[in-house]
Amino acid sequence: MKLKYQQIKFDSKPIKNKLIQSSNPRTISIPTNKIDKVKMLRSFMPNFIHSLDASNVHLLIKDLSATVKIPFYIIHDCFASTPNNIELLESKVKRAFIENYFKDAGYLLKAQNKIIKQIRDSFEIIIENGKECIEIETTTKDKEYFELPQLPKAFKNNKLNDFVKGLLQSKYFIGEIPY
Repeated sequence: MKLKYQQIKFDSKPIKNKLIQSSNPRTISIPTNKIDKVKMLRSFMPNFIHSLDASNVHLLIKDLSATVKIPFYIIHDCFASTPNNIELLESKVKRAFIENYFKDAGYLLKAQNKIIKQIRDSFEIIIENGKECIEIETTTKDKEYFELPQLPKAFKNNKLNDFVKGLLQSKYFIGEIPY
């Protein structure tokens, strides 16, 4: 699946009601053929995270509708149920999260590998202070070195299973409201 993410620029145009002369002018937005790069940069990460949260919700709903019927409520990335079902819901939310991010090498590892491949295909890799970096010329014509992004330590040395076990045992993944 290919995704295309773009925000277009809009021009504002004030309009006046010709029938009612005393009315205030209104402004309408008219799309242009130009891309709004600033808006894209500002909105990409929040939209991306929101999409990942939504995928967790979809996996949770799929699991709950296939296994147990409990009342549950979702607002964005907050989950609730009746007190007698909160532990089950907590477990199911954690399992949806694990399936989304860690199953079959997981989304995070796959995304990391694709990002690193794109960087390697686009830039010359330089070793700076023993670390792989790319060199970028700044607006002041200086050169800066940026280290290639690294996975968290939990992903290295086969410690991912320990991380997932810790996630399953964590009580602070979802906060409970005491009754």
